[in-house]
Amino acid sequence: MPDKAAGLLALLFAQDLSRVVCLAAKHVEVSPSTVLLRLGQVPAQMPPPLDGYIRTLNAQAMAADTAGERWLLPGRFPSQHLSRSQLVRRLHPLGVRPRMARNTALVELASELPAVVVSRLLGVHQNTADTWKRIGGQDNAYAAEVASRP
Repeated sequence: MPDKAAGLLALLFAQDLSRVVCLAAKHVEVSPSTVLLRLGQVPAQMPPPLDGYIRTLNAQAMAADTAGERWLLPGRFPSQHLSRSQLVRRLHPLGVRPRMARNTALVELASELPAVVVSRLLGVHQNTADTWKRIGGQDNAYAAEVASRP
C-alpha cells in the first residue's frame, strides 16, 4: 500500500519521488470525510483510493513510537525516511516509471489549470509551471489576444 500511494502521487499529482519520500504526518490533515495533503502552499484533497492509503500511512506514522520525524514512508531506521532509489525499485514492478509519470502528469495538470494554481498546489516554481503549460501546447498569448478583441 505505501508503494501504491507513492505511485499515485507521482501519477496524479506530478510529485518527484525525492519529495514523496520526505512526506511526514505534519503534511496530512485528516477529517472524517476528507484527507488533505500539503504538497505545496495549498493543501490538496486526495481522491479515492489515495485518500484511504494516505489515511492509513498517517495513522501508522502517528502510532510509531519515535522521537524523530513521523515519516509516511519510513526507512529502515526510525529517524530516516525511505530512500528515493529504494522507492524507484519498489515502483517498477507495479509498472510505474516515476520520471515518465511525473512528466505526463505535469503536462496534463498544466493544460487543465492556470500555471499559478499548478505552482501553488504542487509546490513547483512558477517558471516550471509556465514551461509545462507551453509544452502542453497552451500558453496565454491566444487567451490574451481573444480578450483584447473589440
